[in-house]
This record gives sequence, structure tokens and C-alpha cells, in this order.
Amino acid sequence: MSAENLRVSRMHESSLDLMKRSGRSRRLTLRFAQLKELLVATGALVAALCAASTAEAQSSNWSGFYLGGNIGGAWGSQRTDVQAADWLYDPLFPPFIASAGSSKSSPSNFTGGAQAGWNWQSQGFVWGLEGDIRALSLASHSDTGYIKDPYFQADSRFLEMTKIEWLATLRGRAGIPLGGALLYGTAGLAFGAVKSTYNYNVLYYGYDSHGAASTVATGWTAGAGVELPLSAKWTVGVQYLRFDLGSVNYQSKDKASFYHEKISASMLGDLVTATLNYRF
Repeated sequence: MSAENLRVSRMHESSLDLMKRSGRSRRLTLRFAQLKELLVATGALVAALCAASTAEAQSSNWSGFYLGGNIGGAWGSQRTDVQAADWLYDPLFPPFIASAGSSKSSPSNFTGGAQAGWNWQSQGFVWGLEGDIRALSLASHSDTGYIKDPYFQADSRFLEMTKIEWLATLRGRAGIPLGGALLYGTAGLAFGAVKSTYNYNVLYYGYDSHGAASTVATGWTAGAGVELPLSAKWTVGVQYLRFDLGSVNYQSKDKASFYHEKISASMLGDLVTATLNYRF
């Protein structure tokens, strides 16, 4: 390939990268606007339902089994750390891999699901156990575009993706009835389906390292909420949860060589949801 053709090819690739990044920026702006509208609407709905609560509902006992649904927003904090495993003889390469290959991002999305639980009320305290599961699709994407590689002295590119497809929790709850509402704290286990992919490609040299992992990760969750009866059978509430699923670790390898990288992808996040329960 001539120098002129190489220059034109790189200009074309740079233009495509710029168009892709611009498109991603517009999609992120739209997604944040949608999440903001959802939270405002959720708050207005809960306020309206709370206002409709009757004096009879406020004196309700919280003991018993309940089943319901939830809807809201999810915000994540994702980090991918990359380590060069078989490049130790080159002093420039491990720092380059660790710096250029590692990434951080803050994905967000809507979430919705179902929950079920049991409460016991005794002497002004309410104890309970709750399990829930929700669709999440909380995904982070990282694309460095083509950058200069100190080892190959050529353009290289890192592509990474980490996604939580669904999240389930099993939590204890402890609270106090106050003015007709139930104020509670909650903590327990979190489980989530996590997928992660990694690709390191060197242009014109044919080095193409791929890696992927798919697993159900286990971690912790904690938060708090408020719940208010609408009638003898129905309750409405708002809940906040923080969750951490730990790290998913795997390797990436080029098929034509023995070189490989070690990848560690972690995801933690926050959930704000409105809940509606039916008590049996």
C-alpha cells in the first residue's frame, strides 16, 4: 500500500470513528432525558397515590405475604482493567495495555420487574424477607478508536463491552410504621447475569486478540425505602438499592500467537424504583 493510499485510508477510518462517537453521544443524551422524565413521572405517581391513602388504610397491619411489581431507573459504574500477560520482555507494552486497554463508564437504563415477600409486625417494629427479579440491560461500551501502538508502531484499537442482563436480590427488611407509612432499611444478596467482551486489534499486522465471559455473578445489595397503604390490600412505595456484583475475570488471546491479556470487568450500580404490592 502506497503512502498516499495509507493516508487516505486512515482519514476515512478517522471520519467513521468520529461519526460513530457523535451518534453515541446523541443516544446517551436522549437516554438521560428519558430517565429524568421517568423519575419525575414516578415521583408524581407516588405522590398522587399517597394523597389518595385513607385513614382506614393508614391503620393497617403490615404482617403477611405480598406480591407486586416495580419500575424505575438504573445507573451503573463500570470498570474494565486489562493486564498484558505475555509481553514482559518489552518494557513499553505492559503500561500501554494497562492505560489504553482499561476503561471506565457510567451506563444507565430503565428497569422493571416483580417482587414477593413476607412481613412480621411486632411491638412497633416490622421485620421481613423479600426477593425480586428485574430486567436491567445495563450495558457499557468502550472504543478507543485507532491509536499508535508502541510495540508494533502501528495503529491499534481496543473494543470492550460489559452488560448486566438481569438482576435479582434476596434481602432482609427491618422498619418502623410511622404516620401510616412503613420506613425500612434493607440488605442482602444480589445476583446478576453478566456478559463481557474484549478485542485488541492491530491494523495491518493481523494481531487480533479476543476474549469473552458470560456468568451469573454474586454480590451484595443494600438500601432503604418507604411504603404506604392505599387500602386494606394495596400498598405503594419508593425504594433505593445499591448493588455490587464484584468482578468477572477472563483472558483474551490472539489465535496466531501465544500472547494474551488478562481482563477484569466489574459493575456496581444504583436502582430507584416505584413499587406496587398486593397483600394477601
